[in-house]
Order: sequence, then structure tokens, then C-alpha cells
Amino acid sequence: YDLTMAGYTMGRAMTFGAPRTGNWAFSAAFRALIQNGTSYRVTQAQDPIVHLPPMNAVGGGYCHVPTEISYSGTVAQGYQQGDGTGENLDLADEDWHWPRMLKACADNMHSCKHLHYMADEMKVEMDGLSCTNGTITGLLAGVLV
Repeated sequence: YDLTMAGYTMGRAMTFGAPRTGNWAFSAAFRALIQNGTSYRVTQAQDPIVHLPPMNAVGGGYCHVPTEISYSGTVAQGYQQGDGTGENLDLADEDWHWPRMLKACADNMHSCKHLHYMADEMKVEMDGLSCTNGTITGLLAGVLV
């Protein structure tokens, strides 16, 4: 809200793997700020962080901001879009066993889904030179293949 009080407007918001950030009143206020804009909350299967804090945690009433875009597989397999409420029990929240997922992340950070959003699409190291082979010709050759 500090930005809006300074005269800024929020037209778009996109998060990846975000936890629940507030209660229902917060979610409603967020929707009102974005009213004519776009808000997407990208989730993927087996990411434990999107389940935290639990909706029924101490203090209670935690919920997500809208709109969920959920990937249950690879990016190429497509996504499902939520209904705009923020909480869609048939998308990422369908896999509710977050303690098991959190333990799996702690046991093996390299396979933790929270740390690898859309990583399946990246085939090479993104160091600048690998994309173009160091030249614009390399970039064009990659496009024309």
C-alpha cells in the first residue's frame, strides 16, 4: 500500500511459488488494487511453499491472492487457470500433503520443485555466451535451425 499512497498504480502482478500472504481481507484489498489489471500466481505440482502457511494455521484465515496458474507437469504440457478466488482446491492445493513435500526438499534441494520453476525448458547454461556461441551469428544460426 505504500506505493499506492505515493501515487503509483498496480496494473500487473506475477509471482512464482508464493506462499499465502495474508487473510481474506488482504486478498480482497489486493484484488481491488489490481481491479483492471492482471494478477497471476504461478504454481507447480509438488511445491510445498504454495501450501504455507496452512489455511487453518494459528491466527487462521490465510489465503492466496488470485489468479492461480497451475502446472501439473512440464510447461509444454500446459497449465490450468484458477477461478480468480486465489484458493483452488482442484489445482496446486489438490496435493495437500505439504509436510512430505517440505521434507523431500530438505532431504534433496536439487529436486525441490520450489527451486526449479519451469527449469525443464532450459537445455543449456544461461551464461550469455552459451546462448549465442559468443557471436550474433551463433544466435542467428540457433534461430534458423
